Amino acid sequence: MIREDIAVVLARHTVSLMEMEGVVGVFQGERPNHDPIVVVLLSAQSEELRMRIPQKLDGYPVQIEVSGPIIPMCEGKSPNSVDS
Repeated sequence: MIREDIAVVLARHTVSLMEMEGVVGVFQGERPNHDPIVVVLLSAQSEELRMRIPQKLDGYPVQIEVSGPIIPMCEGKSPNSVDS
């Protein structure tokens, strides 16, 4: 059976996953054998949130990782730069 391309699956599900409080990222990853997976990043460990995220999306396994908060960089500035 041929699965839909993972990019299509990500396009379909990223917005709904990102709307969940505590989800800070969604992207395509891969297992050690190079099979594609969906990776969901959480700002903090949450069993309640883990239970709400499906184990598979349209046939692709979902891997949940805790990254901590993600803070966007200001354009043209390093996160370690000091304002003068």
